Amino acid sequence: MKNFARENWFKLGIITIVVISAVYYFLILVPKRQEFISKKNLLESQIKCQKAGQEYYSKNIDESTPYDAIYKKPQYAFSDVLNTCLYRKEYSIFFGRLGGLAVDDYSIIDVYSNREVFAWYRHYNLAGEVNNVQGNEEAYKDAVNRYFGEK
Repeated sequence: MKNFARENWFKLGIITIVVISAVYYFLILVPKRQEFISKKNLLESQIKCQKAGQEYYSKNIDESTPYDAIYKKPQYAFSDVLNTCLYRKEYSIFFGRLGGLAVDDYSIIDVYSNREVFAWYRHYNLAGEVNNVQGNEEAYKDAVNRYFGEK
């Protein structure tokens, strides 16, 4: 065995280098490449979602919302869990002519299907007394945190 190692040290060195290179390639480089491709696809989906969300916002803001609504800045996020584009819509309306009724509307909408994913509504009067609540505030906040990364 000692003679074999002395006589074939160059061949053994080459084989060792090839084995280490193959292990490195398959255990390190291939998973990193797949992770890069996955991140690239997610980034492309997010960019596509931003464009689709802005189109949705500009089309639907005029058609479906009262003219005196006060909007928060719209937010869009691609959900890889739901595989869709989400739009966070939040606005408030004050109806002074109706005895001081105010409405807060919080919803997360699937841009591609035009459906509400989560919603929470609150109606209250000038004294701050809540008259009507639909949905669950905590569930809405959890959804916002999950899909938009905010608390």
